[in-house]
Amino acid sequence: MIAGKKVPPGGCFGEARQILGSSTRGVSPLVQQLTNKSYPESMNDPGVKAVFAQWSGCMRQKGFSYAAPMDPNDDPRFRPSPKGVSPLEIATAMADLSCRDTYKIAEVWHEAESRIQQRYIQENAAALAADRRNLDAVIRQATSVLAHR
Repeated sequence: MIAGKKVPPGGCFGEARQILGSSTRGVSPLVQQLTNKSYPESMNDPGVKAVFAQWSGCMRQKGFSYAAPMDPNDDPRFRPSPKGVSPLEIATAMADLSCRDTYKIAEVWHEAESRIQQRYIQENAAALAADRRNLDAVIRQATSVLAHR
């Protein structure tokens, strides 16, 4: 009981799932699974590997040693500090931006991941269409519930 009212099974989320007829909170588990799968697959794409190697060479020419564009973000030297951002961190970021722009890292990586995801869409078209119909039904139910409150 909260404020004299009985708490529904599962709390507010439980009640929402029951009323809306969905336990996924509007998220397709299949879409989430495919999204999580496409990232590591894109990392193995030959074009992505090649452009990452070019980026790494560019960074090396600027005095920094990283294998992949995500690596500077994980550099322990760049943790938040009361002293603020260090000159080394700024220099690394500037080199990173320059190399990313030179080799079009975002564009190449995005193209590879999009291609992978398009393949997933084709391979899972029926299941994705069913998930879409379920989501549409949840949205219609939510709209109806909100209209009557």
